Order: sequence, then structure tokens, then C-alpha cells
Amino acid sequence: MSRVLEINVTIKKKRIKRNIFLFVFVILTISLVGFGIYKIIEFNNEQSKLLQSDISSIQSKLYKSPGVDSSYIENEAINSTLPYSQTTWKVIVNRVYYYQMEYPTNTTGFQKNIDGSTIWLLRRDGYIFKLNIFQYSGTPDQYINSIENIGNYAISKTTFNGQSALMLTDTNNTDKFKGNEIVLKYKGNMFVIWFLQIDKNTHPNDYLREQVILSNFGFI
Repeated sequence: MSRVLEINVTIKKKRIKRNIFLFVFVILTISLVGFGIYKIIEFNNEQSKLLQSDISSIQSKLYKSPGVDSSYIENEAINSTLPYSQTTWKVIVNRVYYYQMEYPTNTTGFQKNIDGSTIWLLRRDGYIFKLNIFQYSGTPDQYINSIENIGNYAISKTTFNGQSALMLTDTNNTDKFKGNEIVLKYKGNMFVIWFLQIDKNTHPNDYLREQVILSNFGFI
């Protein structure tokens, strides 16, 4: 009988040791996992800070380019007062949406998404040109009619570089940055082109640059 009790005590001790070992193992595992998650979060936070730092650095370099004229009332533009004759140009060709365009590299900041369906030509506190392309089954008229609160625009039919289009002219005299829009459909996609209304007498160099951007926008 005592032998049986000894065996039972021994078994209980082994079970207790095993349970203690499992408990310690679980605690260590949870600690390691928690530490790993903490390090991942910490790493991601650091990467986010570095990325933001890089963006700030790029913006700082962009906005401090030679020729910035802080007295330019409408947009405090990057090289806004650069003579038209000193403008440098670049042509981009997009074979996803079948268009090409030319833009000034030293008077605007260029930004686009991966496939080129959206493009901005940036200034310090806004942009002077924006392209937006998206799939739409209807016509330009149907697209315009589907927009709620479209604002003060005079709508007229026009031709834009060989394509039938609608022109939306901003008639709101209280807008700080008045812009017009060209809306057309090409190869199943809707093109919405917004451009700043630039006074050719007040800002003749920018006016000429914008005319080149618009006139050289082509469909391939």
C-alpha cells in the first residue's frame, strides 16, 4: 500500500513539474511574441518618421527652388516668374490610357499615381493643372448631369485636340483660384482636365506655358 502511495506522489510531482514547465514556456512564448510585436510597431513607426522626413525634405527642396516669387498673388509659384524662353519641357507618353502630354519641369512640381490616370502640376499652395481618367459607361453629358452641386460653370461644346468635348468655364468671381474643365471620352475612359484660369496680361509667362500644356496634350 505504501508503495502505491509513493508511486502516486511521484506521478503527482512529475505532473506538477510538467505543468510548471508548460506554464513557464507559455509565459516566455507570450513575452517573446509581445516583444516581437512591439519591435515591429517600433520599426514601422521609425520607418513612418523617416518617410515623413524624406517627404518634408523633398517638399522643402521643391519649394525652395531658385526663382520662387513669394509676391506671386495667385499661387506663390515655383519659378512662377521665370521667362517663358527659359522654360524646360518634358514629354510623357502613357500607353495604358493612350495619351501624351508635355509639361514644364522647372516651373511646376510633377506628381502622378502609378498608372498615370491622375496627374498634378503643382504649385506651392495648389496646382495649375490636373488630369483625372476613369472608366465611365455614359457620355460626357451624362457624367456632368450626374454631378451634384456642380457650382457656377458655363457649359459649352468644344473640340479638344481632335476630340469632341465639353468645356466647363468657372464663372464664380469670388473663387480665389478659378479653373476651367475639359471633359471628354476616349477609348472607353472619361478624361477630366482641370486648368487654372491665368490672366495673360498679369502673368504672361505662365499663360504661355499653360497654352503649350493644353495644345500639346494628345491622344494616341
